[in-house]
Amino acid sequence: MEAVRHEVREEVGREVEVGELLFVREYIGRNHEFAATDAGVHVVDHVFRCTLLPERSRNRAGAKVEEPPAAFRPVDADPDQVGVEWLPVEALDEYPFRPRALQEQLRALARGDGPLTPLYVGDVN
Repeated sequence: MEAVRHEVREEVGREVEVGELLFVREYIGRNHEFAATDAGVHVVDHVFRCTLLPERSRNRAGAKVEEPPAAFRPVDADPDQVGVEWLPVEALDEYPFRPRALQEQLRALARGDGPLTPLYVGDVN
């Protein structure tokens, strides 16, 4: 769980409360549309339920106040990362969201119909 918190802090610049493991997904590049460039790539993703924690700051009197999520400040972003954006689950198909195979699973979770145990979704993109 600490690794997940660390990665989110590093990549997104925010703190999260880490929940349960939801999905395990593989990506074997040679099996997908990017095989010409990803033939040697094999990635295993672990997808956790997380809750974004409010930012904490101080007001003029020095008292701690919580702020809603605002701008994201990646600390050590991947060189290819161009930004961070929260997307409405209902509109995932309008974005270049990967893996596409998880879109319906994420919509089911948002409706409260998600898996009761972690789900291995396989080699999908």
